[in-house]
Amino acid sequence: MNNKPKYEQIEEFLITNIENGTYHPDEQIPSEKALAKEFKVSRETVRKALDKLVFEGYLYRIQGLGTFVSPIKGPSSSPMQEKSKIGVVLPISHEYLSFEILAGIEKAYHNTEYEPFVQFIDSNSAITKLKMKYILSSNPKGYIILPTKELVEDEIFKRLLKKEVPMVFVDKTVNDIRKPLVQSDNYLGAYNLTKELIHNSTVKSIMFFTEEDFSISSVKERYNGMFDACKEHNIPVYSEIVGKNEMDRAIDKCLKNHVDTIFCCNDIVAVSTLTALQVRGLSVPEKMKLYGFDDRPIAQSIFPNLTTVRQPLRNIGEVAAKYLVSIIQGENNSEDFKITLPVEVVWRDSTGQKIK
Repeated sequence: MNNKPKYEQIEEFLITNIENGTYHPDEQIPSEKALAKEFKVSRETVRKALDKLVFEGYLYRIQGLGTFVSPIKGPSSSPMQEKSKIGVVLPISHEYLSFEILAGIEKAYHNTEYEPFVQFIDSNSAITKLKMKYILSSNPKGYIILPTKELVEDEIFKRLLKKEVPMVFVDKTVNDIRKPLVQSDNYLGAYNLTKELIHNSTVKSIMFFTEEDFSISSVKERYNGMFDACKEHNIPVYSEIVGKNEMDRAIDKCLKNHVDTIFCCNDIVAVSTLTALQVRGLSVPEKMKLYGFDDRPIAQSIFPNLTTVRQPLRNIGEVAAKYLVSIIQGENNSEDFKITLPVEVVWRDSTGQKIK
């Protein structure tokens, strides 16, 4: 018996039929009504599955006609136009980061002999496995990967790591996996922001909120940067992994330890924290100063605007794409190679006085 949500069952059904050739590129798939009848669900449930597959590039819609399978590659008028594929694996959960990095990759490969072959993965292990099979079947010359804990547990990915195939990680690594890495300066961004905040305002103690653990390199580096800045000024530091439905407990810990400043590992966690604080009647920045990391668009649309660290995401993608080509061409081949790009502190209202 399949206990997965119906929309995930529909996704897997469609992806499997695309992968095995049952549905061909540009072929129309069954209608929403037909899929709803087959899976005994509402059309809204079917639409949820189709929306996700359209977003991920498996399908496309033509208004008034229906939903069709996306072509695997565009038509080529001659063999001379055939390009070498670069496998790009990005998590849909990191939507903003993934698309910004992808924009940099596409810029680097524009008008070159290479083209990105992109697959978006999520926490569903079955879908991740299908997508890894799909991307391997295209025989890419190399890979650019934004790793997640779910991906590194995938058996196909583990086998890929053991092969001597050109590969570059972007943004972070997981479980200390040694691969060439292009990332932001997570440590210095967190250190500089925290140090300036301490110098320019009253900070009694800081709590670090993260949704991921310290096996993620970017989480560890951001924490260490904040910790070292606090250590220089004898400011107590606490940390908490904030999982689903755990925000209230984490804020209780802040109040118990007289924390007056919260550093969130990324802006998404910061937005959730801001909402929880406001529900509790704890105004930001009057009762609790708050800052994040990433400078996503949402950082400027919430109130108060979020102090954060801006990452050069498109530059990360572009640099990674060019470095991968150098590996493919035999110019570089060091697993310990790491490029760390500078970041920018962006001061806004959530930490109180704006610091120039």
